[in-house]
Amino acid sequence: MLFAFLLATAVCQSFGMRPEESHSKVASIARLGQEVANARQVNSSQKRLEYLQTAAGMVNSIMLQAGNATEHMSDDDVALLNSVISLIDKSIYGSMDSSHQSDQAAIQAAAMAIEQCNTNIAARLEPMGDLDTLYWGVVFFQNSLNDAQEEVDEKAEVNRTKLAELQRHVDNIGDAPECASFPKDPTKLKVDNYFETSPYVNWYTAQQEAYAPVAAAYEAADSDLTAAIMAYAVAFGRRFVAYCDWKVELKEGCQSFEACYTSKKTLYENELTPALQRDMQVRIDAYKAGATIIAQIHFLLGESTESTPPSDIDTSRFRLNFPDAPAMGECSLDPLSSDRWVPKPLCSTHTVPRFVKYPGSSTKLNVVGHMTIATNGRGDQAAQTLRWSMSGLDTACVEGWLEIARPANSCGVHIHTGTSCDTAAGVGGHFWDNDQLESDPWKTTVYSAEGGSSVQTSVSELAVTGLSSDAILGRVMVVHDSTGARIACGVIE
Repeated sequence: MLFAFLLATAVCQSFGMRPEESHSKVASIARLGQEVANARQVNSSQKRLEYLQTAAGMVNSIMLQAGNATEHMSDDDVALLNSVISLIDKSIYGSMDSSHQSDQAAIQAAAMAIEQCNTNIAARLEPMGDLDTLYWGVVFFQNSLNDAQEEVDEKAEVNRTKLAELQRHVDNIGDAPECASFPKDPTKLKVDNYFETSPYVNWYTAQQEAYAPVAAAYEAADSDLTAAIMAYAVAFGRRFVAYCDWKVELKEGCQSFEACYTSKKTLYENELTPALQRDMQVRIDAYKAGATIIAQIHFLLGESTESTPPSDIDTSRFRLNFPDAPAMGECSLDPLSSDRWVPKPLCSTHTVPRFVKYPGSSTKLNVVGHMTIATNGRGDQAAQTLRWSMSGLDTACVEGWLEIARPANSCGVHIHTGTSCDTAAGVGGHFWDNDQLESDPWKTTVYSAEGGSSVQTSVSELAVTGLSSDAILGRVMVVHDSTGARIACGVIE
């Protein structure tokens, strides 16, 4: 605005002091100055380019009128033209420099955002990262399962050996001698002889003494095998839970990473880069127009003998550097199918992707988060392992809540029979196979939210429900507060 005011003042003075025939040239110089001033004042790069291109055309017209002799110009004309050079070189180019630097920073930020996706997944997969920790947890339980399998194999071999020894012993037991009838007309002597010299009694006593240790050895081996099988079942269950938890987290982690990388790269390559290339080209064209104006003004002022507009303008000042997007990092699911997992785990996993406020609830708590549910076992041994990450929970639910007197269902997390969270009637009661199980298995499944209303927890809880994976699909998961009231609901997908 100051330049426009000074420009108008200079033009008025020039008109008032010079002959009429000079007015045309003075007006042209004034219009040139005004166009450049307009280019300085606008925020639009495209508008700035248009003003500068118009100004470049005006300079060319002035050159045709005045040539390059300064004697044809007043001191005001010279001052005005020098002001135009300064305005372009310092103010307009300075503004363009700022925009250029801002765009270059945006490019760098976009590249860093892409790389951050790589950094985040790498951190999760590196030692001490959560996915790496889960992986080594599975390795630990797999090693325990391997040890349990070796124990079963060893005990089974001992059991087979002892069973074979027992069978051989039994096969080698001869027929029992006839058992003599109790003497008729018994006397003490007859009865004493009957009990002391009976071939059957002697056979029975001898065979019993020989049979007892062989049978005991088999029974001990069979008991050891049963214990080893039970220990294997426990180790298998632990490996199953650890593997399925890891599988869910790894798959979700890789999917989130891929989505992060793809979206950031698409934004950079398909949206940001074309837009900034357009901005860059406008700045380059404006720079060329400005350089042309400056060069021709130097000719008008007799400071240059070159009247032809410059054709070798170095535009590197406003050329943006667009590096290739960082290469996509690795998040492989191949470890899930490694041969080290024996036997091959088969996870039947569902999710509760989101929770909503329980229908009709007046609670001020706002539970958000998600949950994964893995099913293991069959029949009355079928169980669900819950793994969750929730916030907005009741802070009165603290560690050790199960050990104190509390209302029914307080701080509970349970699968219900219903299939909808739209109405309370669609939620139903606790879901479990009450034909096979005697008591509600959900009584001990609770959460702990000590430390704040937005505490997040990520733990595993096992509930033996007798329900298959298919049976729980489409049912609802309900979260309770410390009073036992239902506060949140989510459908199992």
